[in-house]
Amino acid sequence: MKKQLLSFLVFLLLIVSCNNNADNKTTESAPENSLQIDNTDGKTGTFTANQTQYKGVVTTQYFGSKEKGNFSVLCQQDADNGKFTLLQTTFITEKDALEMNGFKLYHKAMLPMTEAEPGLVAISLNGNNEELGATEYTGSSTSTGSIAVKNRTLLLKNIQLFNQKGEEQIVNATIAF
Repeated sequence: MKKQLLSFLVFLLLIVSCNNNADNKTTESAPENSLQIDNTDGKTGTFTANQTQYKGVVTTQYFGSKEKGNFSVLCQQDADNGKFTLLQTTFITEKDALEMNGFKLYHKAMLPMTEAEPGLVAISLNGNNEELGATEYTGSSTSTGSIAVKNRTLLLKNIQLFNQKGEEQIVNATIAF
């Protein structure tokens, strides 16, 4: 009887201990390299890719801390049939996006993780639809066009993006975030 009681007490202690550990884990802050997605309160944006117009919901993302991590503005149009088109613009930080004048398009879909220069922007266009296929289009060393942010609105004008085959998409956008 004593062995059963002792076993039960050890089992109960183990359950309580595990439960306390689980509670502690939920109160810890998010790690520096976490992804935070913010809803923009139902804002929508518009963009065109090779003169096909898209309208979609806008979200923002912070990669790591909101002060030091990369900041992205996303606009995604979803279709009823599971098809989608997504335009993502990533800045060094949100402060950089709001305060820089004169942005430079990066030649890949993601910004470098270290020593990224202020004003550097990565843009990617993805889709699962008839116009884009399932291909990603990004900036290249020969891309042209202009990037601006005014009053928390992203403005892209005639941005050249290319896929791995060298096919081009010209992107224009007005996306409030």
